[in-house]
Parts: sequence; C-alpha cells; structure tokens
Amino acid sequence: MELRADSEKLGDNQPTIMVTLLGEYFVNRKWFSLCAETWNLAKLSYPIYILNDGSLTMGSQEKLVSMGFIVTPDTDVNEAVNSVLSNYPVIREMRKKSNLFKKIIDTSVFFREKILYVDSDVLFKKRFILPNDPPSLLFCIDDVPGYGGSWQVPLRYPIVNGLNSGFVYFNPNIIDLDYLEYICHNYLIMSKNIWWLEQTCWAILAARIQEKGIFEGRDACVISGLNKRTPDEIKLNKTTYFRRNKSISELENIEFLIRDAAVVHFAGPGKRWIEPIYEKIIDNFAEQKVSQLKWQNVENANWKEKLLIGLRMLLKG
Repeated sequence: MELRADSEKLGDNQPTIMVTLLGEYFVNRKWFSLCAETWNLAKLSYPIYILNDGSLTMGSQEKLVSMGFIVTPDTDVNEAVNSVLSNYPVIREMRKKSNLFKKIIDTSVFFREKILYVDSDVLFKKRFILPNDPPSLLFCIDDVPGYGGSWQVPLRYPIVNGLNSGFVYFNPNIIDLDYLEYICHNYLIMSKNIWWLEQTCWAILAARIQEKGIFEGRDACVISGLNKRTPDEIKLNKTTYFRRNKSISELENIEFLIRDAAVVHFAGPGKRWIEPIYEKIIDNFAEQKVSQLKWQNVENANWKEKLLIGLRMLLKG
C-alpha cells in the first residue's frame, strides 16, 4: 500500500490524539488506574481514545468513559479494519493471533490524526508537551531488541535497533500494509512466539523512513527491571543484547534514574515500581514544571548490530 501522504513529518495542521489498547485484564490492574490518573493530570490537549482488544465488558467501558476517555466502538473499528485487511490475509491472521497487532494496524486504519500511542503501564511523572516539529515517528529505546520472527529479517532488510512500541508518536501514513504483508508472509507468520512480532513490524517500518527519531532517555524511558542495561545506558538510549547486570531493586536507585523523566514505561517486571513511584509524585504533580520532550535523530542498525539482532532472534526462537 502506498503511503497516504507525501510529507513524512507530523504536520502542524494535523491534530493529535492519544490512544491506548486495553483489555479486561489490564483495566482491573491497580497499576493501570494509577497510570491513567497521571494521564489526566498531565492535562495534554489531546483526547484520549481507548481501543478495545475485544475483552472489555460493558461495565469496564463505562468506567473508562467516567474517567474521561473515549472508548471506540468495537464494531466500528472491526468493520473498518476488516474491510481494509480483506486484501491482506496474512496480516489479518496475525491480528487474530495477537492483539498486539491492533496497536499498529487498528490505530493506522481507524484513525487519521497524529497518534501518541501509550501502553497501559506508562506513567506520566510530570506534565509535558510534545516536540514542536517532530519527524513522522518517535519512539523509546528498549533494554534489548525485543523482536520476534525469523532471524533472517535483520540480515535481509533494514531495521532499527531496540525499538519499544509502548510510547510512540507517529503519523499513520507510515504504515505500509503491502510491505508488512510481505514480511509477515515470509518471515513472521510461522513463528511460535507471537509476543514480539508486532515490534518487529514497527522496527522494519521505521527503517524505511528517513524522518525518524528517538525520545531522549532523560525525558522518556523504558524501565523493565534493569537486568540488561546500566542506568547510564538507559539515559543515553543504548540497547544491549545478552549481558545481564545485577537487577536493581532499591526504590531510591529507580527514583534517581528517572528523576528528570516526564514519561516512564514500566514494562514487564518494571510494573512493580509503578505504585511506589506514583506515591512519590502524586502530591506535587501539579507543581512540576511543564517540560517539552526532546528527541534526537536515529540511524538504522549497522551490520554489526544487525548480526547481533539476528543472533538474538535465532536464540530466542
């Protein structure tokens, strides 16, 4: 599918919305309610949309509406997406296998605004504004290149390193369904491990875009246990591959690590820090200075990085 716009930048005249994908499991977790409260306290000037993963009960949808969120009608989203995916049978099958594909497919098909996609375990530590002149894709760097599928993907095709899809600011025009259908058909559909396939798709799409960047690690970062990266690597947006550091579990160390950050994605085991960090920030949230998220250009993975990514994908299956 051709890109739907000539410009790769997120145009000033194109409105922004915030979107998150939710299911019944996540809505009932305490850490989600804490994160969601900070989304409202941040007072972003964008409406917050909830994509239903198909499991939200009517009661949960009503609860989300009472929190000020807009729950997209599941039937409307599925009708729009299924209509488009009638020409993309492999993507349609991938979406059935993993709800995570709704983060990349449903958002880009159903919405036309600029999208700030935010996972349910992302905490806003203080108020912020998005960059004034961003590229068409901004993302955070993960502890490791969390990619699934065939190890041949990074060796045969351009890819970015360490992309985490939990806090992404993007133009839906960048989602090339023809390219995704080809990659999914040849390298992803046969994979038994479905969890990281969606991030592989983001990473190969990002590599085809000239105008892309990463949020500075001091402003927006991913914390998932510090089993892989050192604090300096997180701040400097460095990913790693196999090394394991001693896990950091002391709250004061986590506080120091994220002291300047406005956005923290507490991925995986990092969720255990959401509540204690929330309790530290909530009373003074309104007094925090509003900061603009900074970003920097990012290059595609070089050959050494591609080989390491491929080796990791091979070992992880």
